[in-house]
Amino acid sequence: MMENGKIIGWDIGGANLKVVAINTQGKVIYVNQIESPIWKGLDILDASIATLPVDLFDHVKTHAITLTGELADIFPDRRTGVREIIKKITLILGRCSRVYAGREGWVDSDSVEGYEADIASANWHAAATWLADKVENGLLMDMGSTTTDIIPFIARIPDNRGYSDQERLCEDELVYTGVDRTSVTAVVQKLPLNGRWQQVANEYFSTMADIYCLTGDLPENAGFTTADGQGTTLIDCARRLARVAGADIEENFLAPWRKLARFVSTQQYHLIDNALSRVLSRYSEQKLSIIAAGAGRFVIRRIVERQNLTCHDFADFLQGDEMLKQAAAICAPAASCALLQL
Repeated sequence: MMENGKIIGWDIGGANLKVVAINTQGKVIYVNQIESPIWKGLDILDASIATLPVDLFDHVKTHAITLTGELADIFPDRRTGVREIIKKITLILGRCSRVYAGREGWVDSDSVEGYEADIASANWHAAATWLADKVENGLLMDMGSTTTDIIPFIARIPDNRGYSDQERLCEDELVYTGVDRTSVTAVVQKLPLNGRWQQVANEYFSTMADIYCLTGDLPENAGFTTADGQGTTLIDCARRLARVAGADIEENFLAPWRKLARFVSTQQYHLIDNALSRVLSRYSEQKLSIIAAGAGRFVIRRIVERQNLTCHDFADFLQGDEMLKQAAAICAPAASCALLQL
């Protein structure tokens, strides 16, 4: 690690913890994403951070924190969630911690009272704010495991109409669909199978990770979290998808399930494409550069190309080793929080 210090960006979600470290020249030097289901208990955060290399915490100038984990149902409300998570992370990391409060800027980790509504789920704002300094007029699309953010920025300032999750859902700036944990039945209610339309079994049988494994966009045995806790081979994914259709698979006969997966993926494209079209309609007189971030960048690229627009990659705006930049683009808010502290 760098002797002259480092800044670590943290994005604390309800299911995953994302960590990006940069040196004082802005170069990405470390990236990690750790499964951290704090909805099972906040002590899981301790265990997740304990898996990080010890020397990561040497010569740290600042910990820059954003979060969405306040949505976890262990908390009675978002305000309590923000306070409890920041209290916990401050005990772990110490007082060289700053928390991103969106439109209010940064606050010290021991001074969050009164800023909870600004801190809650403001990770998208951090990414858009940092990127807006690089691209004068643009639109960031960040598709993660559960949600997709669509954030325009004009004259180097985020131009979002909504701020809270509820406001952003109303404005199509937040689409609650992702590349991994989203249930298939949150994307489709009918399936074409065996020459006819049928209803789905509306249970948490299969996720979009299964879908994208079957389409070939995610590698087999990728290790993603599954609805049944079983493996991630193509057969496993097909078996889970078949349950959504109330069916079983014939072993090693994947063709109909791969075809069905392509249908489901296309329906998810429509959900995001419709939201993107609405947001873009505000800017008919302006040309916006579209930048893709998150684990679902491959989905974003296809949607943008369907609109005959050019899609850039968040990784292209970062400095460092190419593999680290690609990994950091999946963790765009964490990387942005660190970079905003330079």
